Amino acid sequence: EIIYGGANNLINPTFMAVLNGELYFGAASENDGNELWKTDGNTTVKVKNINPAVYEGSNPRYFTEYNGKLYFQADDGTNDYELWVSDGTSAGTLMLKDINPAGGSYPRYFTEYNGKLYFRADDGTNDYELWVSDGTSAGTLMLKDINPAGGSYPTYFTEYNGKLYFAADDGTNGYELWVSDGTSAGTLMLKD
Repeated sequence: EIIYGGANNLINPTFMAVLNGELYFGAASENDGNELWKTDGNTTVKVKNINPAVYEGSNPRYFTEYNGKLYFQADDGTNDYELWVSDGTSAGTLMLKDINPAGGSYPRYFTEYNGKLYFRADDGTNDYELWVSDGTSAGTLMLKDINPAGGSYPTYFTEYNGKLYFAADDGTNGYELWVSDGTSAGTLMLKD
């Protein structure tokens, strides 16, 4: 198969990650839309055709390695953009959790902190809020509803001195500096 770069025939270098010595990326081929591929520098193969619609593809993006697996956002053509995981095999590439059953949760900004994966997602009820995953479906939960009136849109996650720092909007103070120790009670605005 000839591979193309996906949207506008370009491979977006933002959407690449390394897992077990192989480079994972999204690309379109002559037979499929934008799907998950990997290369070891010599051999390049499609990992899985997540969305079999030829011209659409699953458009996998926001790759990150966590606990020996690849986590990313993808659209299987049924559930919209949700949280996916891959062990590098077709059989081991599956949707981890349908966070928003009514549409896409668009998970992104994956950051490992204190043995868990933190990110933002929209569950269809609380808008974009802070989520955490231990790598299992049952262990993937909203950590805190920072803005009960809408989304807090947490972003710019950075670990520092044993805590997770990020920007978020609580609906009252605008975007400010927040900090989390990984618990809901320990997720607070550091300073207005």
